[in-house]
Amino acid sequence: MTISVPDVSEPVPGAAPPDTPLRVQRRVLRVLLATQILYSMVIAMSGPVVALLAERITGSETRAGITQAAIFCGSVACAVPLSALSARHGRRYGLAVGQLVGALGAATVVAGSLLHSFVLVVIGAFGTGGAIAAGFQIRFAATDLAADDRHGRAVGMVTWASTAGGVLGPSLVGITDRLVPGTFPEFTSPFLVIAAGLTGTAFLVYGLLRPDPLVLARELAAARGEAVPAPPAKTKGKGKAGAGVRVGMRILMRHRPARRAMVVSTTVHAVMITLMNMASLHMHHGGVTVGLIGVAISFHVAGMYLPSPLVGILVDKYGAYRLFVSGLALQFVAAGVLFASPAGSAFGMGAGLLLLGVGWAAGFIAGSAALSASLPVAERVPAQGACDLIIQAASSIGALGAGLVVSLISYAGLAALGGVAVLAVLVRLVWTGPYAEATAADDTADDIKETQAS
Repeated sequence: MTISVPDVSEPVPGAAPPDTPLRVQRRVLRVLLATQILYSMVIAMSGPVVALLAERITGSETRAGITQAAIFCGSVACAVPLSALSARHGRRYGLAVGQLVGALGAATVVAGSLLHSFVLVVIGAFGTGGAIAAGFQIRFAATDLAADDRHGRAVGMVTWASTAGGVLGPSLVGITDRLVPGTFPEFTSPFLVIAAGLTGTAFLVYGLLRPDPLVLARELAAARGEAVPAPPAKTKGKGKAGAGVRVGMRILMRHRPARRAMVVSTTVHAVMITLMNMASLHMHHGGVTVGLIGVAISFHVAGMYLPSPLVGILVDKYGAYRLFVSGLALQFVAAGVLFASPAGSAFGMGAGLLLLGVGWAAGFIAGSAALSASLPVAERVPAQGACDLIIQAASSIGALGAGLVVSLISYAGLAALGGVAVLAVLVRLVWTGPYAEATAADDTADDIKETQAS
């Protein structure tokens, strides 16, 4: 009797071709790269311009600072709702809605300028933060279909695309402010460009991000027999956002690699924002010319974004742990250089800011890649939303407190505090050593039930 052995190379009826994830991932990365370039170029104008606009309306530097804080607050407020929207409907919904909220916020700023209303400007600035929250989630969208050894490359590529915004964005302020001379008040026209640009990115990501990478990733996980939650049901009431935060936090606390990735990402980003925000003012008080300040800032931006593809490759090749240590060590050295550099030393401040940016790239890209890689598909989105909430909240506190610390102590004191924060995390990281898998038992079924309930 002859026994017929089935050909295992034949595709299962109804199953996706084996190369489907790879082909879709390539398309996803192209769409996200285009989205990131356009988004970063226009959003880079929002912070500096809204402060100038508010100061023109009110004549108060304090109120100008409030508008910048409103952008941070808006990004914090939108992080979890946009994550929940992505979890329910897919990545393109969450990203597109966030960009549209930002566009509506920019349009509200224009209305506030025309009506000479500081309240409307603050409301608009808060709404613009929605685009920043969505922009943060672009890096996670890049990892939905990434192979296990390609998460770092995916995050590195979309982060590298932000170079366009960091370099070209600020230079567009003067050009866009002269688009319609005599029609709009000073510093108003750039927000028309921001509103148009964010609307464009919303339609770009919604129209071209097909098939949706998160939806396809869940389908592939289900085909492999993994437990995948159904899209969360729509709920009413004030507890929905809080429930989403609790689910994400619970996942982060249960998975040690994900928790470590969140801590490192939060530390390097918050320290970078805190020290960067006051660097220009510190150099200005030291008599450094505007041109040299711009050069120092350009070095910082280059350090953040240009090494991103290389960092991504190193993460995939050597693991996130080595990049965590490298990023934190670089930021500790940067804090030391900034601490020792006089306010009038453009070279010393520039060198410190460059190291600060490179340390951010190593820690933030490695942390983002490790967070996605360490979690099953069923648990990624809530944890990513909670992680972004923590990162942006910590960065907002750092940005708001930086001015107070400098006024009470000095910029050197601020750099010292940043160095202490980085050193504490670095020592803890080295003390515990590397690990690849969570050692605690993970009750994935309970997490899925809680995610559905939220």
